[in-house]
Amino acid sequence: MVGLGTPSSPWVRGVTESAKDHGLRYELLSGSELRERFPQHRVDDDDTVGFFEAAAGVVRPERGVVEAVRAARAAGAEVLEGETVLGIVPDGDRPAVQLSGRTLLARHVVVAAGAWVPRLVPGLDLRLRVVRRVQACPRSHRTGTSRWVSAGTSPA
Repeated sequence: MVGLGTPSSPWVRGVTESAKDHGLRYELLSGSELRERFPQHRVDDDDTVGFFEAAAGVVRPERGVVEAVRAARAAGAEVLEGETVLGIVPDGDRPAVQLSGRTLLARHVVVAAGAWVPRLVPGLDLRLRVVRRVQACPRSHRTGTSRWVSAGTSPA
């Protein structure tokens, strides 16, 4: 994946610091290196840099959820759909999931509720900060179609 910005931008500084903190391999590319390696990105100045992480990628959340549910079912999990979860009671031995009409006891509970976690599991005292991450899906001027563009691909 390659992301563009100025060297002093909060995004470039933040992603570089995070990569260093987590021992991730990355390259900080100059404007001329971007033009040479990724000609599909129009970089007309040398003030723009590219943060390139070869091992990074994009997960499309909807497809990720479908695959996670498929894998859970294949491993023997019971997946309940259309249920309203009112709360989760943490317990090291038998956590409970409170539904609108019943309470389930489980060996393990995976909570993937995003911004709703503090409401569902107030006892965890998690300090989650919900942030918005905008992603781009460029539209081809030639074909009028949209598609994800990733590192190493050519424009449509």
